[in-house]
Amino acid sequence: MAWKIFLLIFTFTLLEAFFAGMEIGIAALLRARTVAQKEEGEEEPERVQKLLGNRDLLFGSTMLGSIGAMVATSALITVLFYPHPHGVLYTLLVLGPFLLVFGEIMPKNLFQQQASRLIPRLALPLWILTRLLSPFVHLLKGVSRTILHGIDETTDTRTRESLAMVLGSPDQGDALQEMEAAIVHRIFRFSETTLHDCMVPLIQTCALEENATVRQALRLITSKGFSRIPIYRDRIDNIIGILYSFDLIGVQPSDMTITPLIRPPVYLPETTRAERALGILRKTRNHLAVVVDEYGGAVGIVTIEDILEEIVGEIYDEFDPSEVYLQPLGKGRYLVNARMEIEALNEKLGLGLPEGDYETLGGFLLERFGKIPKENESLTFRGHRFIIAKSSDRSIESVSLTLGEEKLSKRRRKP
Repeated sequence: MAWKIFLLIFTFTLLEAFFAGMEIGIAALLRARTVAQKEEGEEEPERVQKLLGNRDLLFGSTMLGSIGAMVATSALITVLFYPHPHGVLYTLLVLGPFLLVFGEIMPKNLFQQQASRLIPRLALPLWILTRLLSPFVHLLKGVSRTILHGIDETTDTRTRESLAMVLGSPDQGDALQEMEAAIVHRIFRFSETTLHDCMVPLIQTCALEENATVRQALRLITSKGFSRIPIYRDRIDNIIGILYSFDLIGVQPSDMTITPLIRPPVYLPETTRAERALGILRKTRNHLAVVVDEYGGAVGIVTIEDILEEIVGEIYDEFDPSEVYLQPLGKGRYLVNARMEIEALNEKLGLGLPEGDYETLGGFLLERFGKIPKENESLTFRGHRFIIAKSSDRSIESVSLTLGEEKLSKRRRKP
C-alpha cells in the first residue's frame, strides 16, 4: 500500500513541477520575443503557436493543474504520515520544503533558463492537458465572475510591461503593423525623454549675428529654407532671439540691421522633459525654444516637430534638406551618415548596437575609438566593420559599414 502512495506522490509532484515550470517558461518565452527576432525571420514552431492561441485558457489550465497537483500531493503525504505518533509534525517538516523545492523552485528555474528549448518539446502534452482541463477552467471562471459581480470590469489592469510584451510577440504581426508598434514603444519612452535627447545640437544649426543685415538674413533663409533663425550676440552659444522669416515679408533687401525684427526666445534647460517642453511651447505659442545648459549657455535648439518626432519618427516636409543617411553599396556594404541615430540604424539593419551616452553612429564610434579618428581608420564590433569614410578635426562625417558574415548569412536565408 505504501509503495502505491509513494508512486502517486511522485506522479503528482511531477505534474505540479510540469505545470509550474510551463507557466513560468511560457511567460519567459513571451518576454524573449522581440521585434529584432521578427527582423531575423525567426518564428516559433507551429505547435507552440497553436498552444499560445488562447492564453487565458492556457494560463488558467497551468494554474489549475499546479494547484490541483499540489493539493493531491499534500493529501497523500498527510495520509502517509498520519498513522505515525508524530505524523502531524513529520507532515509539516516534509510537506513544505518538498513541495517548494521539487514542485516550484527547481522546475521554475529550469524552465525559465531553458524556455526556448523545453517549451517546443513539451507543447503537445500541455496542449492535451489544457483541453482536458478546459471545462473546469471555464467553470471556475464563471464562478469567479458570479462572486465578483458588481465590481467594475471596465478597469484596465494592463501595465506598460504587459503591453510591451504583447508588442514584442510575433503573432501580433497581422493585427499590429511594425510602424504602429514602434510608435507605441516610443510613447513608452517619451515620459523619460529630455530635451537633450531630441534637440538639434548648436553645431548643426544655422544662426545669424544680431547686427546682420536684412539682405544677409534673406540670403540665408532662401538658401537653407528655414523659417526661424536663431540670433546670437558675440558668441554662437549666446543666443538672444529668434528671427521669423514671415517678419521679413514686404521688407526690401537692404543693409538695414535685423535688430528691430528679433523676437525674444523661450529658454529651456536641457534636462527638461520633452512632454513638459511641448506643453510650454504650446502655452506660449512658440514653435522653437533655445536649449541651455546649467551655465546658461546655449547647447542647441528644439522645435515642436523635433519633440513629436520622438513619438512618430522622422517627419519630412518639402522644406527639409534632402539628406541620405543610409546608402546601400551592395554585398552587405553601406555608406552611413555619422549623424544617423543608433536607434534608427538598429531598426534598419538589426545591428544591435548598444545604447549609451550618445545618440548617433558618430557618437558610438567616438566612444569606441576614444578619440576623433582619421579617415580610413577602422574597428570591428560584433563582426561588423566600421571604416571612417570622412572626418574633420572635430567630428566624424560618414562611415563605411560592412555587415558581419553571420548577419549576411541570415539575410540570405530569408525567403
